[in-house]
Amino acid sequence: MDKEDELFDLSEFMMKHHLEKGLIGINWIMVGADAYAIEKQRIRGLVDNCHSLVVKKLARDRRWEFVDMFPLNEMDAWLSASYKQPQASYEVCCSKIELK
Repeated sequence: MDKEDELFDLSEFMMKHHLEKGLIGINWIMVGADAYAIEKQRIRGLVDNCHSLVVKKLARDRRWEFVDMFPLNEMDAWLSASYKQPQASYEVCCSKIELK
């Protein structure tokens, strides 16, 4: 698997950028639930509700006939994301930011 095609690890990203204690702002995609809050609770060891997002979506979206017969509590879910950021250099508030 290429480095750019590796699975995106939200937990690792949040901890690497010190976002586990309070997110200031981040743009992802519009979702029907707060994925950041769910991941924050999972990192803290409180509860893991990631699976419930997928179960709710499949229950509402009757696109596939197998869903009614599929044991949703036995399903695994993961996210794979790839993003290519072109190299750039910015100056913001007298600080230079370089994206490589």
